[in-house]
Parts: sequence; C-alpha cells; structure tokens
Amino acid sequence: MDKLFSERYGYVVKQVQFESLDRTTRSFLWEQVYFSYIKTLEFGLGQGLSDFKMYSEAKNFILNIDREIFKKTSLEAPEKLGNILASCENMFMNGAWYMPFDLIEYLLKTSYILFSVEEQNAFVIKQVSEALNQVLESRKAMYRLVSSLVVPITNGEELATISSTLDETESIKTVQGHIIKALKHLSDRADPDYHNSIKESVSALEALLRLIASKPHATLSDAMREIKKKGVISLNIHLENTIKSLYQWTSDEGAIRHADKGDSSVIDIDDAKFTLITCCSLVNYLTAKSTKAGINLS
Repeated sequence: MDKLFSERYGYVVKQVQFESLDRTTRSFLWEQVYFSYIKTLEFGLGQGLSDFKMYSEAKNFILNIDREIFKKTSLEAPEKLGNILASCENMFMNGAWYMPFDLIEYLLKTSYILFSVEEQNAFVIKQVSEALNQVLESRKAMYRLVSSLVVPITNGEELATISSTLDETESIKTVQGHIIKALKHLSDRADPDYHNSIKESVSALEALLRLIASKPHATLSDAMREIKKKGVISLNIHLENTIKSLYQWTSDEGAIRHADKGDSSVIDIDDAKFTLITCCSLVNYLTAKSTKAGINLS
C-alpha cells in the first residue's frame, strides 16, 4: 500500500525496529496469530464432550504452550485453560520485544499437531509466514520468517534465495540440514553463533559438491577436482576459483571452520549473512546445473 498523507509529508515517521517491536506491529502480528492458531484452540476447548478428541488436542497443545513459553508445569496450569491463551495475548502485547517471536516460532514448529493433514499444515505455515512477513516489512521491523525461524534478514531477494534453496534441497537432506542449522545459529537471539553458522553454510555447499562428484568423503577442493576431471558439469574457471577462495577464507579467517587455530578476528552477523546467501546461491546454481546434466542428487 502507498504511504498515507501523514507519512508522505513527514507528520508520521515509521522508525526502523531492531531489537524492538512497537505496539502497532505487535497488534498486527497478533491478529495473524489469533485467526490462524488461537481461534482454532478456543474452538477446540469449546467442544468439550461433543468432540473429546478435538478438545484433548487443544488442551494438550495449550498446556505445552504454558510449559514451553511460560515455563510452567501442568501442576501450575490455571483451572480455565483459556486463561493461558489470554496470557499469550498479554505477553505478546506487553512482554519483551522478542517474546512474540518466541510464540510465533513455537506455533509454526508445532503446527502439525493442530493441522494433522500434511498438505493443510504446509499451507497454513506458508500463509501465516507470508502474512507475518508482510506485517514485519510494512512496519520496518528488521526480521523475517524463513523455515519457521525468525531471522535478522530483510532483503527480499536474499530471503527468496534462501527459500529457494530450502525448496530445491527438500530431497537432499544432507544439504538442506546444513542450511537449516546455519539459519538456527544465525537466529539464536540469546547466543548467536556466527562461526558455526558460516561453517554450516559452507558445509552445505561441500555436501552438494560431494554428491555431484560421487565422493562422499571428499573435501570441497577434492570434490571440485573430481568434478572437473570427470566433466560431469561445466564450471567456469573464475567461478571455480571463487568457490575455492570462499572455502579458503572460511578455513582461515578467525578459525571459522577450525576452532583449534584460535580466534584472530571478529566474525559478526554480516559475515554470517554473506556466507549463507552466497552458499545458498551457489547451491541453487549447482543444483540446476546437475539437473540439466541428468545427475541424481537424491
């Protein structure tokens, strides 16, 4: 939507939100969470004996929210389970800036319990993630949802690259697993691990090259030599050197890949994001090349 009068003429200025969420943003995010999940839980609680299975699923799901989000045991649960849902809204609107993200991640990751049909669950997660990302973008929040994780990446093209990699490697679990681990290390609010995020990003690329070369234990450099020798796919010499240089940088710079070398430089979020996006782009490119060459990567 285009800017309104007050924004166009500077009477209202949206502030970039990093490690913060204003009340309007929280309200719009809660709206999506409520209609996608909370309303379903409220309906389940209301079934009682008329649909005991639905009631039990809603009850257990809510108790797990109480345990995982509010850190309470079942012995501490209120008599009215609806109070836990009310606490969710209160926490969402008034808690620390990161608490809404905790709840969002939890709901997306456990969504399959409420939506047991796999296709339905995948549809709900996709729709909710897109809606939440639209809110975050419009409110200038410096976070986005990728693979049910809230990550500090906002560039649309970068998000599309990562999403494409996750889709393309759905049948290549060794590669996809490294990308997901890289995202988790990057998105850990309490203790982000940029070194291991970089390591996992490069490991994803290395795992793919091993598959292309049919050398399960080769290093990245050895796999590339084997690919060149066999001629299974054609790699431009400059691209080949770029990949090798990236591998060399992550092997040497600040002991990214080898912790026993000591930390000689500061690795930060920009290094981790750069490596993740670059490796995802290369994975997408090499996967497409392999498909055209008739190489089975599954």
